[in-house]
Order: sequence, then structure tokens, then C-alpha cells
Amino acid sequence: MRQRLVTEGCEAALDHRPQPPRLDKIKIKGNVEQKLLELACSEPPRGRCHWTLQLLVDELVVLGVVDTLSTVTVWQALKNKIEFHYTPKHGSWLNMAETEINIMNSQCLNRRVDNQSRIATEVAAWEKKRAHVIALRGVTSRAIK
Repeated sequence: MRQRLVTEGCEAALDHRPQPPRLDKIKIKGNVEQKLLELACSEPPRGRCHWTLQLLVDELVVLGVVDTLSTVTVWQALKNKIEFHYTPKHGSWLNMAETEINIMNSQCLNRRVDNQSRIATEVAAWEKKRAHVIALRGVTSRAIK
């Protein structure tokens, strides 16, 4: 704004320029969403064991469904439609399970809870929040049919 004030004057500096569209603010709807879901539930490209968000974006662009798209937009479109799974690059599944249980114990069950139904409710809420946090980290995903 300061630069516009100096170079173009007061009126130009106070006049808002239209902002270019932000890729992460685009909503996926209709035919694009349907094609994205079909793609996510299909077999991944040759040489890949699963779809990543970036692979989905690239494939939608290659197919000509969209001109440009961000991985955040794809994640937002898919987050309520498919189940995301964290797939560690190192360590066994048992180590990961133990780690998750320890995290749950420290964040959710670190106090005395009076009945089993309350434990179930709190653990379910913790699982939902934990899944959201893990998904936001940009971990890879696998579509569940």
C-alpha cells in the first residue's frame, strides 16, 4: 500500500485491487467432485500402491477436469467422503498402535472416569479430533470403497 501511495498517489492506494483467486479457497462440486471420488476409489497409477492428494490433483489436471487445484481443496472435498489412513514410512504397525494408545492415554484418559459410557464418548471425540489433526499434516491417504 505504501508503494502504491508513493508511485500512484492517494486515490490509487485507497482503491482496492481485485485479488487473484486463491487455489485453496476453490470449492469442488458437481461433476468435478464425482470425478474426484471415482478417481480416489480407483486403482492408483502404475508403480504406486495408493493415491496421494498430489497424485489426485495431478490426475484431475491431466484429464482436463480442472485447470488448477490445490491439495488442500482436494482434501476438503474428500474428508467427509473417504477414510484417511496414516501410513508410516518407518516402524511396524504394532509400534504405531502402541504410540497412538499412549497418546490417547496421556491426552484423553489421564484422569479417573466414573463410567464406561463416558469413556466411550470421550475416546470417540478424541479419535475424531486426532484423525483431523493427522489429516491436516498432509499424510498420504487411501480411498476406502
